[in-house]
Amino acid sequence: MTFFKPKTLVIIYSILLALILFNLLFLVIEASERFTDFSFFYVYGIGFVAILFKLKKAIEQMKSEANLGNKIAFTDTLHINTSGTIEFKRYLKYQFGLIFGNTFQVIVSTSIFLMIIIWSMYNTKEIDFVLIAVPIFVLIIFPILLYRNIKKIYQSHKILNEPQQIEINNECVHIVTSHVDSKVKWSSFIKASDNKYFFVLFQSEQLGIFIDKSFLTDEQISTLRTYINSLPIPVKLYK
Repeated sequence: MTFFKPKTLVIIYSILLALILFNLLFLVIEASERFTDFSFFYVYGIGFVAILFKLKKAIEQMKSEANLGNKIAFTDTLHINTSGTIEFKRYLKYQFGLIFGNTFQVIVSTSIFLMIIIWSMYNTKEIDFVLIAVPIFVLIIFPILLYRNIKKIYQSHKILNEPQQIEINNECVHIVTSHVDSKVKWSSFIKASDNKYFFVLFQSEQLGIFIDKSFLTDEQISTLRTYINSLPIPVKLYK
């Protein structure tokens, strides 16, 4: 949840990036000795990349809101009945894809870690334990902890790990398991995600209904995608 509109965030992040670049330009003109301090580049680099990602996300949100007025009405009858059990490996791939799916972000992060290690070896002629520990944690330990957390979430949500009976029509999405009987009207959803494995319909920023595409035929996927894209909510596509 954010307290600012996407357009406002775009302006804020753009100003922050401009200030960083202006400061760097000023230091170049002044021939500042700070350029010999690696920590200066490290802090500025991390800050610049972080703000750049935030700016990219804000621009995407702004474009998404701008396209809400261009929705094409769905005039057919929507009626889908299906069933199945969401497999953990599909849920895991979806969650990992959200976190590690941004290729540019992975490349930048890896480059920063390699730069830290190379700089440490070049300037101290030995490997600093702390500088080695950081990428080990991020690239090895963090994914393991993340895996355990995702598995815990999957096992604790009965609507995810139990067999489901799903009915989808023009009025609502109705999901029934042995522990859950959930009927949610389309007007309750605030946004949606269309990815390789699921349609995810969000009732809040954190709470969503997962419709596994493996439960659906190609025709049903196409019909449901058309219907979801006709709704007055942002729909994010992950290829």
